[in-house]
Amino acid sequence: MNPSLSAVRGNAFPLPSPRILQLKWGSLIVEKVDKETGCRKTSETIKYKDAKLWPGGSQSWDWKKHGTSHRRGITLEDVIDVYGSGAQTIVLSMGKMSWLHVPHFVINEVENDGHTVIVKPTQVAMEIYNKLAECGHPVAGLFHTTC
Repeated sequence: MNPSLSAVRGNAFPLPSPRILQLKWGSLIVEKVDKETGCRKTSETIKYKDAKLWPGGSQSWDWKKHGTSHRRGITLEDVIDVYGSGAQTIVLSMGKMSWLHVPHFVINEVENDGHTVIVKPTQVAMEIYNKLAECGHPVAGLFHTTC
């Protein structure tokens, strides 16, 4: 578990999941979340090629870290990176053209750990993720912005 993925601020209220403000081929823009106040900061954004998002934060998704590739697919380790965030639902994007494989064993492992898993092409995955985030649902996601 990534220790920087703290999903609860000092007063024990869960942090909101940052929303995706813009998605284009090769980039996505995400709002920041203030970890002290728990407020979303739409005026402060971060641009990523691929990203991991969770309640309270986001980071670039480095495929080399755990060996993710289109053919091998999203690794369980990449998904586990967002477990400590307090997310109940994890959205996995397959890329804009659905070329990024999501192995069944990864989905099964995540579901067996008590999470709801949603696997969709990136545009649909983003729309679902944002709806859940806007409703205050603790959601995390892995987003691939190209093929």
